[in-house]
Amino acid sequence: MNAVIITPVYSHAHEELDLAIKTSGIPSRRLYGHSDLPRARSLLIEIALQTGAERVIFVDADTIPAPDHLRALAQSPAVTPERAVWGLYPLREGDRWSVQPEGSAEAAERAIARAVPFPIRQGGLGLAAVHRESLARLGDTLPYIGEGGFRWRPFCVPFYRPGIPASEGVRYYADDYSLCVRLRETGTALWCHPEYLAGHAVPRVIRSLQA
Repeated sequence: MNAVIITPVYSHAHEELDLAIKTSGIPSRRLYGHSDLPRARSLLIEIALQTGAERVIFVDADTIPAPDHLRALAQSPAVTPERAVWGLYPLREGDRWSVQPEGSAEAAERAIARAVPFPIRQGGLGLAAVHRESLARLGDTLPYIGEGGFRWRPFCVPFYRPGIPASEGVRYYADDYSLCVRLRETGTALWCHPEYLAGHAVPRVIRSLQA
Protein backbone atom coordinates (compact mmCIF):
# COMPACT_ATOMS: atom_id res chain seq x y z
CA MET A 1 0.00 0.00 0.00
CA ASN A 2 1.87 3.05 -1.27
CA ALA A 3 -0.40 5.95 -0.32
CA VAL A 4 -0.48 8.96 1.97
CA ILE A 5 -3.49 10.73 3.48
CA ILE A 6 -3.46 14.52 3.59
CA THR A 7 -5.75 16.58 5.83
CA PRO A 8 -5.87 20.32 6.44
CA VAL A 9 -6.73 20.89 10.11
CA TYR A 10 -7.43 24.33 11.54
CA SER A 11 -7.70 23.36 15.22
CA HIS A 12 -8.38 19.62 15.52
CA ALA A 13 -9.55 16.61 13.55
CA HIS A 14 -12.57 14.61 14.58
CA GLU A 15 -11.60 11.84 17.00
CA GLU A 16 -13.33 9.20 14.86
CA LEU A 17 -11.26 10.29 11.87
CA ASP A 18 -8.09 9.90 13.95
CA LEU A 19 -9.17 6.36 14.81
CA ALA A 20 -10.09 5.52 11.20
CA ILE A 21 -6.71 6.67 9.87
CA LYS A 22 -4.81 4.86 12.63
CA THR A 23 -6.78 1.66 11.99
CA SER A 24 -6.27 1.90 8.23
CA GLY A 25 -2.48 1.82 8.66
CA ILE A 26 -1.99 4.46 5.94
CA PRO A 27 0.58 7.20 6.66
CA SER A 28 -0.86 10.69 6.96
CA ARG A 29 0.30 14.28 6.78
CA ARG A 30 -1.51 17.23 8.34
CA LEU A 31 -1.18 20.98 8.32
CA TYR A 32 -2.52 22.75 11.39
CA GLY A 33 -3.69 26.28 12.02
CA HIS A 34 -4.08 27.52 8.44
CA SER A 35 -7.29 29.45 7.89
CA ASP A 36 -6.44 29.77 4.17
CA LEU A 37 -7.77 26.36 3.09
CA PRO A 38 -6.77 26.54 -0.62
CA ARG A 39 -3.20 27.37 0.40
CA ALA A 40 -3.16 24.62 3.03
CA ARG A 41 -4.39 22.03 0.52
CA SER A 42 -1.78 23.15 -2.02
CA LEU A 43 1.00 22.94 0.56
CA LEU A 44 -0.15 19.46 1.57
CA ILE A 45 -0.04 18.28 -2.03
CA GLU A 46 3.58 19.42 -2.26
CA ILE A 47 4.37 17.60 1.00
CA ALA A 48 2.63 14.44 -0.27
CA LEU A 49 4.58 14.50 -3.53
CA GLN A 50 7.82 14.71 -1.55
CA THR A 51 6.95 11.46 0.26
CA GLY A 52 7.13 9.52 -2.99
CA ALA A 53 3.71 7.91 -2.36
CA GLU A 54 1.96 6.66 -5.49
CA ARG A 55 -1.50 7.83 -4.38
CA VAL A 56 -2.58 10.91 -2.49
CA ILE A 57 -5.79 10.49 -0.51
CA PHE A 58 -7.65 13.66 0.39
CA VAL A 59 -9.63 13.55 3.64
CA ASP A 60 -11.13 16.53 5.46
CA ALA A 61 -10.85 16.98 9.21
CA ASP A 62 -14.61 16.48 9.60
CA THR A 63 -15.23 13.61 7.19
CA ILE A 64 -15.11 10.12 8.63
CA PRO A 65 -14.52 7.22 6.23
CA ALA A 66 -14.49 3.62 7.35
CA PRO A 67 -10.92 2.27 7.74
CA ASP A 68 -11.56 -0.52 5.22
CA HIS A 69 -12.80 2.05 2.71
CA LEU A 70 -9.58 4.03 3.12
CA ARG A 71 -7.53 0.89 2.53
CA ALA A 72 -9.65 -0.09 -0.48
CA LEU A 73 -9.32 3.38 -1.97
CA ALA A 74 -5.55 3.31 -1.44
CA GLN A 75 -5.35 0.00 -3.34
CA SER A 76 -8.03 0.55 -5.99
CA PRO A 77 -6.85 -0.27 -9.53
CA ALA A 78 -9.21 2.47 -10.72
CA VAL A 79 -6.80 5.15 -9.47
CA THR A 80 -4.38 5.68 -12.36
CA PRO A 81 -2.37 8.53 -13.89
CA GLU A 82 -5.37 9.13 -16.16
CA ARG A 83 -8.15 8.67 -13.60
CA ALA A 84 -8.84 10.02 -10.11
CA VAL A 85 -11.48 8.50 -7.82
CA TRP A 86 -13.88 10.28 -5.50
CA GLY A 87 -15.76 8.66 -2.67
CA LEU A 88 -19.19 9.77 -1.57
CA TYR A 89 -20.30 11.74 1.45
CA PRO A 90 -23.10 14.22 2.16
CA LEU A 91 -22.39 17.92 2.23
CA ARG A 92 -22.70 19.74 5.53
CA GLU A 93 -26.19 20.89 4.68
CA GLY A 94 -27.16 17.25 4.20
CA ASP A 95 -29.30 18.04 1.16
CA ARG A 96 -27.05 16.61 -1.56
CA TRP A 97 -23.97 14.52 -2.22
CA SER A 98 -20.44 15.88 -2.45
CA VAL A 99 -20.05 15.35 -6.20
CA GLN A 100 -21.44 16.98 -9.33
CA PRO A 101 -22.10 14.30 -11.96
CA GLU A 102 -21.07 14.69 -15.57
CA GLY A 103 -24.50 13.52 -16.69
CA SER A 104 -27.95 13.94 -15.22
CA ALA A 105 -28.67 13.87 -11.51
CA GLU A 106 -31.15 11.04 -12.12
CA ALA A 107 -28.49 8.87 -13.80
CA ALA A 108 -26.11 9.57 -10.91
CA GLU A 109 -28.74 8.60 -8.34
CA ARG A 110 -29.32 5.32 -10.17
CA ALA A 111 -25.56 4.66 -10.20
CA ILE A 112 -25.34 5.45 -6.48
CA ALA A 113 -28.23 3.10 -5.73
CA ARG A 114 -26.42 0.30 -7.61
CA ALA A 115 -22.98 1.32 -6.21
CA VAL A 116 -21.46 1.56 -9.70
CA PRO A 117 -18.96 4.25 -10.80
CA PHE A 118 -20.01 7.32 -12.78
CA PRO A 119 -18.10 10.30 -14.24
CA ILE A 120 -18.16 13.63 -12.41
CA ARG A 121 -17.26 17.23 -13.19
CA GLN A 122 -16.20 18.05 -9.66
CA GLY A 123 -16.27 16.76 -6.12
CA GLY A 124 -15.47 17.87 -2.61
CA LEU A 125 -12.06 16.91 -1.29
CA GLY A 126 -13.42 15.18 1.80
CA LEU A 127 -12.70 11.75 0.28
CA ALA A 128 -10.75 11.36 -2.96
CA ALA A 129 -7.67 9.58 -4.30
CA VAL A 130 -5.40 11.04 -6.99
CA HIS A 131 -2.37 9.37 -8.54
CA ARG A 132 0.93 11.19 -8.00
CA GLU A 133 1.52 11.30 -11.78
CA SER A 134 -1.75 13.20 -12.21
CA LEU A 135 -0.64 15.76 -9.63
CA ALA A 136 2.90 15.95 -11.01
CA ARG A 137 1.56 16.52 -14.53
CA LEU A 138 -0.71 19.27 -13.23
CA GLY A 139 2.12 20.75 -11.18
CA ASP A 140 4.24 21.12 -14.30
CA THR A 141 1.70 23.66 -15.60
CA LEU A 142 1.75 25.83 -12.46
CA PRO A 143 4.21 28.48 -11.27
CA TYR A 144 6.12 28.07 -8.03
CA ILE A 145 5.41 30.45 -5.18
CA GLY A 146 8.23 31.16 -2.73
CA GLU A 147 7.27 31.47 0.90
CA GLY A 148 9.52 31.30 3.95
CA GLY A 149 12.08 29.07 2.27
CA PHE A 150 9.41 26.67 0.97
CA ARG A 151 8.19 26.56 -2.62
CA TRP A 152 4.66 25.50 -3.49
CA ARG A 153 2.30 25.63 -6.44
CA PRO A 154 -1.33 26.83 -6.42
CA PHE A 155 -2.99 23.45 -6.98
CA CYS A 156 -6.16 24.45 -5.13
CA VAL A 157 -6.06 28.25 -5.27
CA PRO A 158 -9.35 29.64 -6.67
CA PHE A 159 -9.48 31.37 -10.03
CA TYR A 160 -12.04 32.95 -12.33
CA ARG A 161 -12.68 32.89 -16.07
CA PRO A 162 -15.03 34.62 -18.47
CA GLY A 163 -18.13 32.55 -19.07
CA ILE A 164 -18.98 30.92 -22.38
CA PRO A 165 -21.07 32.50 -23.79
CA ALA A 166 -19.87 35.86 -22.53
CA SER A 167 -23.42 36.72 -21.48
CA GLU A 168 -22.94 34.37 -18.53
CA GLY A 169 -20.40 36.80 -17.08
CA VAL A 170 -17.39 35.64 -15.09
CA ARG A 171 -17.31 32.23 -13.40
CA TYR A 172 -15.57 31.64 -10.06
CA TYR A 173 -13.89 28.30 -9.30
CA ALA A 174 -13.39 27.68 -5.57
CA ASP A 175 -10.63 25.56 -4.02
CA ASP A 176 -12.12 22.05 -4.43
CA TYR A 177 -13.55 22.88 -7.85
CA SER A 178 -10.34 24.61 -8.99
CA LEU A 179 -8.32 21.44 -8.44
CA CYS A 180 -10.95 19.40 -10.30
CA VAL A 181 -10.86 21.73 -13.30
CA ARG A 182 -7.07 21.74 -13.36
CA LEU A 183 -6.92 17.94 -13.17
CA ARG A 184 -9.40 17.52 -16.02
CA GLU A 185 -7.55 20.03 -18.18
CA THR A 186 -4.26 18.17 -17.71
CA GLY A 187 -5.59 14.75 -18.71
CA THR A 188 -7.12 13.24 -15.57
CA ALA A 189 -10.70 11.99 -15.72
CA LEU A 190 -12.75 12.28 -12.53
CA TRP A 191 -14.97 9.43 -11.40
CA CYS A 192 -17.10 8.80 -8.35
CA HIS A 193 -17.02 5.28 -6.90
CA PRO A 194 -19.99 5.24 -4.51
CA GLU A 195 -18.77 2.07 -2.80
CA TYR A 196 -16.31 4.30 -0.93
CA LEU A 197 -18.29 6.17 1.70
CA ALA A 198 -17.74 8.67 4.48
CA GLY A 199 -19.89 10.54 6.93
CA HIS A 200 -19.74 14.27 7.58
CA ALA A 201 -19.44 15.15 11.26
CA VAL A 202 -21.15 18.49 11.77
CA PRO A 203 -21.92 19.70 15.29
CA ARG A 204 -25.44 21.04 15.64
CA VAL A 205 -25.63 24.45 17.27
CA ILE A 206 -28.90 25.36 18.97
CA ARG A 207 -29.42 28.99 19.85
CA SER A 208 -32.08 30.43 22.10
CA LEU A 209 -33.40 33.73 20.81
CA GLN A 210 -34.80 36.15 23.32
CA ALA A 211 -36.75 39.27 22.51
